[in-house]
Amino acid sequence: MVEHEREDNHTPKHFLALIGFFKSMKTKNLLVEEFDLVFIGMGAANSLLFLQLARNGNLFNKRIAIVEPDLKQTNDRTFCFWSYDEEIKRLNLEPLISHSWSKSTSASRFNESIAPYKYYHISGLDLYQETQSVIEQFTVKYFRETLTDQQLFNPS
Repeated sequence: MVEHEREDNHTPKHFLALIGFFKSMKTKNLLVEEFDLVFIGMGAANSLLFLQLARNGNLFNKRIAIVEPDLKQTNDRTFCFWSYDEEIKRLNLEPLISHSWSKSTSASRFNESIAPYKYYHISGLDLYQETQSVIEQFTVKYFRETLTDQQLFNPS
């Protein structure tokens, strides 16, 4: 468990609030375990982070918690970003890419190359399913809760 007693100008308020929330759960004996890693939400950033940590072998023998109210089963969003082929291969994202574009069109320029970059598209559902299949390889404690600002900022 992360111990952090003081607030400073470099620590985001939500991070401090989450620490307070987990401390209050521990105080009430609702949280009796300690974790090496806690993922708050499994959107794009944490899903990609989890996948990369797993691929690098950084999750073995770790106590992992995930706070996520839903087991995402719908394509509720898509993730699009600029990158280049070498990075996509290095990060092993190729199986998740559903579309990519190497040219752009605007009002004044048609089919202009954006090399060496491409614009990539990942379906939210594909990312969630891939992440879930990797999560299942580890022992993970789920907290299927929605954390409201009231809970975060006034844990009692």
